[in-house]
This record gives sequence, structure tokens and C-alpha cells, in this order.
Amino acid sequence: MTAIALVALLHVHGCSLACAAGIVAVMEPESGLDPAAVSATGTGLAQWTGPRRHRLLAVCGAAWRDPECQVAYLAFEADELGIRARLFAARDPAAAARLFFAGFEMPGQRIPGRRLARARAVYIEARKAIEPFRYRKVFAHD
Repeated sequence: MTAIALVALLHVHGCSLACAAGIVAVMEPESGLDPAAVSATGTGLAQWTGPRRHRLLAVCGAAWRDPECQVAYLAFEADELGIRARLFAARDPAAAARLFFAGFEMPGQRIPGRRLARARAVYIEARKAIEPFRYRKVFAHD
């Protein structure tokens, strides 16, 4: 899936554009944004592992490859971890990436600078692609 498509899906689930860009920048190197990604280190968009992976598979069932289910599960987990409100309201993509990296991915290390730069770039792309549609009025034609 493309970065912008995932940003849009996260946005539909209540993420600010900055939040969505930060999450995408963190997940992109992990899974290539492939919801069906399975590797030695994880499964799905966020490359869930261990008990978190087993729970994803239990919650989503046969639909675990569906990005919609994974994003809903991600939001649920972020809430359980106590970071959802701050993360989803983020106005700075780099701050959102840092929070997601530290609070969701939990690697115990600093986020690489290239992911912060990618968060900013995805945010700029998303604003250009998504923002114009927010304010358009749709008129029915007779």
C-alpha cells in the first residue's frame, strides 16, 4: 500500500495528518507498508511480534491482512498503551514518529534521523494529497 493511502486510512481512524505521517515513517522500513508482510521479526504493517502478534491474529482472524483491521487494532493497542490521545492529536510529524517509535514499537533505542525526515516528507505529501478534499463541497447535479 502507498504511504498516502495508509495516511488516509489512519486519518479516517482519527489520526491527525501529522500523526499518520509519523506512524507511516516508522512502519515503512519495517514492513514496506505491506499489510501481508511476514518476516522472521514480525507480521503485518507494524511487524507485530510475540503475544501482540498472536492477539492481532486472534482479533482480525482471517482478515489479518486487511489494512483496515490492522489500523483499527493499532488504534486499540495505542489506547491500551496510553499513547493514543497524545499520538492521534500530534501536530508535528517528527514528534508523532518519536512517540510511536518509543511508545508503540518499544525498541529501547533512539529513532533514526532518516525516519524523522521521512515523517516530515510524508506529512507534506499528505497535505498536498488529502487537505484539498476536506473543504470541497459536493453539489448534486440535476
